[in-house]
Amino acid sequence: MYPPIQNLRAFVTVADAGQFRIAAEEIGVSESAVSHQIARLEAQLGVQLLERGRNGAKLTDVGRAFYLQVSVGLREIERGLKAVKHSKSNVVTISAPQTLSSLWLAPNLAAFYEANPTVELRVFATDRVCDLKNEGVDLALRRSDAEWSGYDQELFCLEEIFPVATKELSAQVAQIGWDQALRRFPIILNEAHEDEWERWSVQAQSPLPGYAKIRRLSSYDQVQAAVVNGLGIGMARTPLCLEALSDGRLHRIGHQSCKTQAYLLVWPSDRKMHSPQRAFLKWLRQVKPGQLT
Repeated sequence: MYPPIQNLRAFVTVADAGQFRIAAEEIGVSESAVSHQIARLEAQLGVQLLERGRNGAKLTDVGRAFYLQVSVGLREIERGLKAVKHSKSNVVTISAPQTLSSLWLAPNLAAFYEANPTVELRVFATDRVCDLKNEGVDLALRRSDAEWSGYDQELFCLEEIFPVATKELSAQVAQIGWDQALRRFPIILNEAHEDEWERWSVQAQSPLPGYAKIRRLSSYDQVQAAVVNGLGIGMARTPLCLEALSDGRLHRIGHQSCKTQAYLLVWPSDRKMHSPQRAFLKWLRQVKPGQLT
């Protein structure tokens, strides 16, 4: 007969913590209960697993050998339980960059919820590259051209950049011309993409004059907010700018754009997708932005 799993868990927790008190707090029972669970385990096995002392508990030789096997088994059981729980869950966990999450994904989620009212989305808005397999993330949107080993991936959209301003300012640019506009209005530079204006000007064959006044901000969301509030001419990035273009807060200047990088849709290749994950993947494929040029 196998020992009760709560006794095995108590043993492994004490071995990890080295203290009955700490193990009891971690498990959520009394120190006395932990001590009795381990005593019953030792009685069932007929061996001493732990040496108790004033400074805590340490493994005996046989306890150390037992720990190495049991700890691995318990972790596998926990992983199995999580997998079963995940398969029954209606929660879909997504990882996406912060600006993409706030400026494109979040404004579009109402349509997904309307079509899929029983599915819950959990969005990790982070610029950190998450470990999808170990962090329980179902799908990720990543700004990358890399090949991700062990993952399925497909192109979500291509990022394009182009100058934008408010409706009033863009009308003035059209009236006085690009060269004169750069004498009058500041260029807003995104320091996270220092070369964006240079890259655009080369592809658009529109060199930037040395007299252009530059205002520096540290991220795209700051640049877009500054442009919307009339600070100057900024470089928009798709799909981040699409909602602001659609509702008129931003207006495109000219028709020249520059493609920079791809957004990829990535998910673990060895994880079975259930209906909530499939529904969200289908929705992403339907709403993914097309090219503007």
